[in-house]
Amino acid sequence: MTDLALDYEYEIKYRGKNFRYVETVVSPFATKAADLIDLELKTHDHNLGFMVSTAFSEKLRVPVIPYLKTSITRDVTREMVVATTSGDSLLNTSLPFSDTEIEIRVIDHGWEFKESEDQLEKTGTLGTGKITKQDLYRLQVALGARLELKFVDVETGLSLYEQQFFGEWRYKEYAEHEFQMSRKSRVYMLHETIIDRAIESIINEDLRGRLYDGLDIDIKNDTGKLIEKYYLEALADDWDVLSAECAQIIKQLPKAFGT
Repeated sequence: MTDLALDYEYEIKYRGKNFRYVETVVSPFATKAADLIDLELKTHDHNLGFMVSTAFSEKLRVPVIPYLKTSITRDVTREMVVATTSGDSLLNTSLPFSDTEIEIRVIDHGWEFKESEDQLEKTGTLGTGKITKQDLYRLQVALGARLELKFVDVETGLSLYEQQFFGEWRYKEYAEHEFQMSRKSRVYMLHETIIDRAIESIINEDLRGRLYDGLDIDIKNDTGKLIEKYYLEALADDWDVLSAECAQIIKQLPKAFGT
């Protein structure tokens, strides 16, 4: 089995490059937007690192070096070490992470909430033994965000892929804060939606084309009524450049089972 493994041409045929998310670059506008909703930039960095690593692995179906920060040990992202004994000697079973060959970054250009009064809605509430009427204002909210996804070859320093994506989420909510989803959760969900589609579009040409033209995603309730709406767009000026950069990434991906 050792001889067979040594003769196996995995490195040549299938290995591809080692990808790893390395950092979030936050624009001054995004910094101000984070302050408005009390979002810590360190937490934001961790969230985006998790989103991109997960989407990269799931959508492209390839491994990625973990993006991980923990209080257990500062070296956990470099190696995981288990020490035990074998006879009279110490057996060190280190599991080192591979060297990063292609770095992934997100440049966060920021987000913005825009609100407008939707309507005055009458709703029934239970009072002291009888139903009373209470006025609750609803807001029409549009949350817009712009992210830039960048892949860089570590050895050459060349940018293989550098594309921006815009996302907008339109929804209605009650004006009272106690009935609202937190602004931080809304930002997280929109960013996750943008990143999932952006990364999948690298290998899915049909989705790439719809993003290039502008993609609408309608969310309806059980009765078929439209309750939320997403709009996503790849902000590429040239389809051929976008497709060529996607091909650059595909060329570097590990090939599962030789496919």
